[in-house]
Amino acid sequence: MTIITKYTRKYVLDIVKNGFWEKRFGIWKFHQYSYYGKLTYKDFLYRIYDFNPSNNRTKEEIKKIPLSTKADLIFYNNLTRDSIFDDGIFKLTNFNSIYNKFNDSKNESNEVDPLLIFLCEMFHPEVRREKERWIYIFKKINNILSIDGIELFLNNEGNCDWRKCKKKFSLLKYLGIPYKFKKYIDYIFKRTPITPIFQNLTPNIKINDRIYDVALDDAFQKKEIRNIALTGSYSSGKTSTWLSYSRNRRLGKIITVSLGKYNNIKNTLNKNKKNYYNNRIERQIINQISSQIHPVKIPLSKYSFIKNKSWFWITLNTFLSCCFVFSIIGWLEKSFLVNKLLLNEGLLNWFLPISFFIPLIVWIFKFLKNNKFYISKIKFSKMEANLEEKYLPKATVFDRDIREIIYLLYSSNAKIVVFEDLDRFHNLEIFIKLKEINFILNSYISRKIFKRKPVKFIYMINDGLFSPHIRTKFFDFIVPVLPVINSSNSESKFCEFLELIGELDSLDKNVIWKISLYISDIRLIKNIVNEFFIYNYAINSENNQIDKNKLLALITLKNFMPKEFDLLQMGKGYIFNIFDKIKKYKINNIDSIKNELNEAKNKLSSLFENYSEFENNTALLKNDNILLFKDKYELMMSDNLIKTDFFIIKTIFHNDYTNVEKIKLNEFYYNNSLNINIKKIIVYNDPEIMKCYENIEFLEGQLNKKSIKIFLKSLTQEEINALFNNKNNKQINSRDIPFLKFLFMEGLIDESYLNYMSYFYHGLLGKNDRIFIKNLLEHVDNNNFRIELENPKLLLDILDEEQLKSHLSFNIHLFKESINLQNNTATMYMFNSVWPSNKQLIAKSLSQFDFDTISKFIHIFSRQENGIIKIRRFLDDSYDNLRVWEYLNSGNTIKDIIVSIKLNIVNSDFINYFSNFIFENIPDILNYNNQHYVRKIIGSLMSVKQDKKVEYINKNIDCYTLNVRNVMNIYEFIIGKSCDFNKLLTNVFKEEKMSKIKERIEQNFGKFVKRYIDLTQPNEYYENDESILISIINSSEIDDCYKKKYIELNKTDLLDLGKVHNLRKNREHIKHLFEKNKIAWSIKNFKKYIKEFNECDESFSKYFNNNINSSNYKDLLEGEFEICNILLNNPYSNDKVFSFALKLANPNIKIKNLCENLEYSRILRIKEFFKIK
Repeated sequence: MTIITKYTRKYVLDIVKNGFWEKRFGIWKFHQYSYYGKLTYKDFLYRIYDFNPSNNRTKEEIKKIPLSTKADLIFYNNLTRDSIFDDGIFKLTNFNSIYNKFNDSKNESNEVDPLLIFLCEMFHPEVRREKERWIYIFKKINNILSIDGIELFLNNEGNCDWRKCKKKFSLLKYLGIPYKFKKYIDYIFKRTPITPIFQNLTPNIKINDRIYDVALDDAFQKKEIRNIALTGSYSSGKTSTWLSYSRNRRLGKIITVSLGKYNNIKNTLNKNKKNYYNNRIERQIINQISSQIHPVKIPLSKYSFIKNKSWFWITLNTFLSCCFVFSIIGWLEKSFLVNKLLLNEGLLNWFLPISFFIPLIVWIFKFLKNNKFYISKIKFSKMEANLEEKYLPKATVFDRDIREIIYLLYSSNAKIVVFEDLDRFHNLEIFIKLKEINFILNSYISRKIFKRKPVKFIYMINDGLFSPHIRTKFFDFIVPVLPVINSSNSESKFCEFLELIGELDSLDKNVIWKISLYISDIRLIKNIVNEFFIYNYAINSENNQIDKNKLLALITLKNFMPKEFDLLQMGKGYIFNIFDKIKKYKINNIDSIKNELNEAKNKLSSLFENYSEFENNTALLKNDNILLFKDKYELMMSDNLIKTDFFIIKTIFHNDYTNVEKIKLNEFYYNNSLNINIKKIIVYNDPEIMKCYENIEFLEGQLNKKSIKIFLKSLTQEEINALFNNKNNKQINSRDIPFLKFLFMEGLIDESYLNYMSYFYHGLLGKNDRIFIKNLLEHVDNNNFRIELENPKLLLDILDEEQLKSHLSFNIHLFKESINLQNNTATMYMFNSVWPSNKQLIAKSLSQFDFDTISKFIHIFSRQENGIIKIRRFLDDSYDNLRVWEYLNSGNTIKDIIVSIKLNIVNSDFINYFSNFIFENIPDILNYNNQHYVRKIIGSLMSVKQDKKVEYINKNIDCYTLNVRNVMNIYEFIIGKSCDFNKLLTNVFKEEKMSKIKERIEQNFGKFVKRYIDLTQPNEYYENDESILISIINSSEIDDCYKKKYIELNKTDLLDLGKVHNLRKNREHIKHLFEKNKIAWSIKNFKKYIKEFNECDESFSKYFNNNINSSNYKDLLEGEFEICNILLNNPYSNDKVFSFALKLANPNIKIKNLCENLEYSRILRIKEFFKIK
């Protein structure tokens, strides 16, 4: 047998459920594949599990289904997508309920691990999606299975099969590391791939198109070309093209100036301000140039950057300073050094001059090299001379320091100077001055003895900066760069980057395509994807059920309008005001729709009045536009309904309650429940009534349209334009308004935006509470019904009336809480939101409620207008919907409902509305655990005719569980009086109206009697007639212990001992009856027993001794010589019996063997009488 170990099993299931990361070509990619492929998950599970989800069964067929199969039906309907990963339910660790698809037989021999069957079905051709990357999951699972020596493979037919292979070494398994420790290792590895998949916003160095390289090569080879322009729109890839070219060609020293304007502040027209901005730009250009030149090369520049002096230079200067000072002191105190310190005079004559002149020479060289000293003014007494160069008042930095710039560029030995983003300033003067600098620089180079190649200036600019004629005159060579992306092809890049982070499949392709229409900047796409990836992980979108499409839209909005995004978080700004306007619009619109709805209903009422003579007539009149029926059965059988598919049906009940609804023709043939409370049914085929009712349906639908997307689509174009009007907000760029409209109109931004903007922290509302509210705000159903709310009471206080009326608000925990709190309004809102459209949710909720909650639920309805009618209609639906029937008939649900109805509704209404339903459910009611309530229900139905009750019981006799309690309740229900437990069997068997019950008991007599005896309370006795006693004694199905117990408590005499079969087998029970004196005294019984056994035991002797006397002994014993001899030889016979037997005995018929226990006196008398020696 092939078994997969626990370690491998959990690892494989984790891969199937959560996917995995894989590094391919240095890039991390995420792979995930749905296990059910192109099927639904229920259809997939049905392939390997023994379910029977057929819904085409009648009520009678369902009642006959075994309980275990009913449980399978309910279980099948409750399946979720992730149920397969719950081993407790599907048991992928053993072989229960799973099929072996390899031989089409149940896997009873335990030859194959069920997980292998699951995996083979997962990759079956009928299941797998060929377009998706299932092969990556297939290889990954195979890699894991190889640890246990198993591999999956595709056979010649393309089906997936398994086989054994060589086991792969696993260090974790070898060291015995359990799976619970491995999950921490997985946690580490799962987080490491996150880092490499972010996109840089820097220029992308790539292989250029050949045409760019050819064009730039030609420009650099021609000496006369000195001003080259790379033109293109913003984010077209100019920088990437240049960097790719320069890296490939190794152009040598390049100085790059990147100075752009990145704010939206417009330069003022004030001349002083304009001059200030120009000076600032020019100063920054010089600073960027000087920053790329080593200070050693530009010692004379005032723009050289300050730097720390090296330790070598400081040490050298210190040493030279010491030598210089020592040389001066040495010359002044030379005699002291020679006479006192005894230094060599000749050596000093050499050393002192050297120590003096070397530092002096070094300092003079440094001074002359740096040339920092200059004279600006000379002043003699009252005379002053200014030696500074004069500049024009409006001269800029370039004007003043033109020679400084030439010096910097020439000293740098740079061959190319690149200017990026200067076009963002929209200042042509800067470019004119740069061209002048280029001309002066190259002229200066040409005059040098050692000539160099001319310096070329590269300008990366937008095409729109220069006019056509000026542009071609200004530049020597222009290379246009085609944009990498624009709004028409940005989708492909968007999808490419999303695929790298593994989120492409989780997003709607239509949403990506629509958003990409507004994006023409590749940097913007990269940043949107980066931020989306961060937000997605940070807010844990998987666990918090975040809509990733909305998250992507919100991140795109953040990149388009970052300031508005910040204001939106603070509840301010243009976008927040739009939400406020929409709220006001909706309030005004709802009021308008309500007025139209009231007018439409009034119009419908007036149209109905045109047919009042037909409605009020007791005769069933017919007209071309109206048909009257007395009940649904007559309606269904009518041939006049074939004229059209839909009808307006008005149902009038006996309490004059009226219900109007639009019903499709075929619904009548599936709805076979007949309500006895219907007084009349009116079918309207009037076109005006149909049109009016459809208008009412439309208006009611408009009231229920609560999402922003649906609401905006109902507005006119003028109203939408007014909603997004930004005249009062000048900070909003008009180019962003269409994109904002798109987000609102597509529902990609709505009231739930706060859920996508920050972390979730636990507070009063739990995580599931927050998810539930988010789903309500977004008007989406993510299993809202099943969400386990942490604080439903608080949610009831938070949710408003409109939200409670939405079908999305129906949650089982919220519904239960509103019932237990007796919140009538919330309960009715939620009930009406799903009834009758989704009635199975109500039934499922009730099936999980206890009796107290169900009772409160019925109590709430009993206090509502027409609440009783709604309860009855809801119960009738249980026959028309298999799932509703399953839920209501699971456990005690239907019984709890009926009992609650009895406790909360007055008896008259109970009989009028629910008597027929009670009849339908008598079998379930009789089995209710609280018999006190059962008797109340039965008592309330006593006014119903007996014949009708008998007819129903006999018709549905097979539906009842045969037990004592049911039989007693049925007896009371039919006969109208309670049944005495002591005489239960006699009462049932003698009552003609209980004949069907009698037949059921006779068929299961032994089982029923044993249960009957078990239920006997202390001090109770049986008073059933003789036939019952005889049947019990004769029954082979009843154990002797039960017979003994019954006889012990029996109060009925056995009149005819001859009716007991096989007296010898039942002798102990007969003896017991003798002891209880419950066998009638008769010659027949006496002789039957004596002749059967030819002896008298103690119990029979006692019975005989007590009943024989002088008046009857001759009738019993006369002529019965054998009986007389038996009595004489019986030690238990008293003296009276002995004397009677001796008188009537025949001395010629002697006793063969005298009993040893006889008294001696009796032996003597017997010897004397029979003349025995």
